[in-house]
Amino acid sequence: MRYEMTVLRAARAIRHAFNARLEDVGMTVTVATSVAFLVEQGPMTQRDLAERVQISAASAGTVVDGLVERGLVERCADPADRRVWRVVPTAAAVPYAKKFRKVDADVQRELRIGLDRSDREQLTRLLGRLERNAIAAANRRVEPVLQD
Repeated sequence: MRYEMTVLRAARAIRHAFNARLEDVGMTVTVATSVAFLVEQGPMTQRDLAERVQISAASAGTVVDGLVERGLVERCADPADRRVWRVVPTAAAVPYAKKFRKVDADVQRELRIGLDRSDREQLTRLLGRLERNAIAAANRRVEPVLQD
């Protein structure tokens, strides 16, 4: 199997492990990560949240809409720039952030089974290099050659 497929399969399996553990609180890893970032780092713009969670601006909008509906965040005008809205966690978000921290610690511990520190460090370096290469490849799009 090509290593690219192995990386994609591993990423899906990791996401599934997180999502399965968060199912009882009705969250996905993306939603829970968003809540945790907001609780731990404080109010931020939707754009900043999207960058930190590494999702599109449109996806961040959908996540924030759902969190507003659940009463876990509010959108508040930025006092420095009234055109900008900040996403502010409510007190109700704190237990969800705590749950995510627990799930995160548990899943990380389980993912590390059989991998010593040097294995994890090497994997981090290799995946970082692969990510940089993928970003560079995406920026070097080549126009397809259309045959007559």
